[in-house]
Amino acid sequence: MYVSSDGDKSWEQWTDLKHEIGGYPDLLVLHPRQPELMFVASAEKGPGSWRREHYAGSRISRSTDGAATTAARTGTRSSAAWRPSPRAITTRPSSPPEHDPRLE
Repeated sequence: MYVSSDGDKSWEQWTDLKHEIGGYPDLLVLHPRQPELMFVASAEKGPGSWRREHYAGSRISRSTDGAATTAARTGTRSSAAWRPSPRAITTRPSSPPEHDPRLE
């Protein structure tokens, strides 16, 4: 994943395989009224490794400071027993997700 802080004039790589959110970001959602609040669904590695290892390392991460810092949400990392595969993430402006206890 790449970020720009100068209106798209230049870009820098933000994530790699060692990044907390995972090396294969898939979904990105910015809160419509709080653009500094974002959620990313990702996997630890790319699809080629999923078939070989039978493990994607899926997780949902959140940033409250415009991606300066991120953290995987508790209970969203996949394990051998729980293999999530997020297909969509949504927010509701009338119910800010930072107050949703399901994401704590």
